[in-house]
Amino acid sequence: MVLYEDDDVIVLNKPAGLAVQGGTGLKENLDDMLMAFSRDKKTKPKLAHRLDRDTGGVLLIARTDYAAAKLTASFRHRDTQKIYWAITDGVPKPRRGRIDVPLVKRGERIEVAEAIDANEAKAAVTLYQVIETARKKIAFVALLPVTGRTHQLRVHLAHLGTPILGDRMYGRGPLEALPQKELGRGLHLHARRIVVPHPRRGLIDVTAPLGAEMKKTWRWFQFDEKAGTDFSAV
Repeated sequence: MVLYEDDDVIVLNKPAGLAVQGGTGLKENLDDMLMAFSRDKKTKPKLAHRLDRDTGGVLLIARTDYAAAKLTASFRHRDTQKIYWAITDGVPKPRRGRIDVPLVKRGERIEVAEAIDANEAKAAVTLYQVIETARKKIAFVALLPVTGRTHQLRVHLAHLGTPILGDRMYGRGPLEALPQKELGRGLHLHARRIVVPHPRRGLIDVTAPLGAEMKKTWRWFQFDEKAGTDFSAV
């Protein structure tokens, strides 16, 4: 799980399906396990940001209060670049673009805001790039969230009419024309890379390998696991 660590920071490859924090009906979560990463066995490391339960990939942990404050400021000032990978049901059009669509919370769901939601809507911006396609019906997409709203990437891709494969809340269900046993299970959204200023010096630049379930799907479609990590180059 540990992709990088020093006296200030830990970068984990969070498994998909593991909740970051506790909640109703959850038996375990990552936050409750962080004491295992304490150097002095007294100070509990802190989450610097969060991932959805069903999303795997790079997750930043601060070992000290100083590091936590610095990393939080980096996210708040948008000095951090996060790149996600997704497989979509359908090919986004155009193949490269910017989704600037405000979002609003309705019950357990996040939805695209309408005019009547003006007071509650929150700005949400996502940059995306189609890396590869299969059968003109499936796409490997790289995503760079400019803002960090709950379920932002999932709702934005669904808004384009190309929801993320395996998304039980915003998707269309299993693809009947594909062999389900050959594909990976779960939400096909992966936090692939993070680039963030180190609390004391230089940059942290870490890439997380795909989890086992997503790797199955990548291999079945013969998508390139080395592509799409540098968003500026795609």
